Amino acid sequence: AADFNFMSFYGADADISRVRDEVETLPMMAPRRVVLLKEVQELTEKEWDILEPIIKSQVSTSVFILTASKVDRRKRFFKLLTDHAASVEFKKPFDNQVPGWIKHIGKNFGLVFSDDSLQLLHRLIGNQLTEIDSEIRKLVDFMGERKKVEIEDIAKCVSRKKEESVFELTESIAKGD
Repeated sequence: AADFNFMSFYGADADISRVRDEVETLPMMAPRRVVLLKEVQELTEKEWDILEPIIKSQVSTSVFILTASKVDRRKRFFKLLTDHAASVEFKKPFDNQVPGWIKHIGKNFGLVFSDDSLQLLHRLIGNQLTEIDSEIRKLVDFMGERKKVEIEDIAKCVSRKKEESVFELTESIAKGD
């Protein structure tokens, strides 16, 4: 039923009238439709005016999800969303918060990190929680029955996403290395 009941649009490229039509369309063989509109900070005021009625008077048979990478809460339409919709903000964690997240994600998999391994994983991956989760999942497979993660395990298993750069790769290719 997802083929009939899910639509995704990008704010800069979307025909906003079509987005509104999709939100107002009844679901097929499902209780609701999901319409996703990404990067809504790109919308013009005229486009927001087209969406305003379905934001103020929500369509019960649709879930209308709007995402933005940047939100100016002073603008009229973001105030409108705050008044008439649920709003969730996902911020990247600060560097000093990342070790706590690594411990938390690792704990969900039964892993315990030594202080050195924790610091190395943070240095290699950075503060992207999805990448940290992915690397911890790899560690789980690598560790087998062992639960205490040491610095050697990180060095053997974790890719160096933050430390390695495209420039280093290009330089190595140029040298034939």
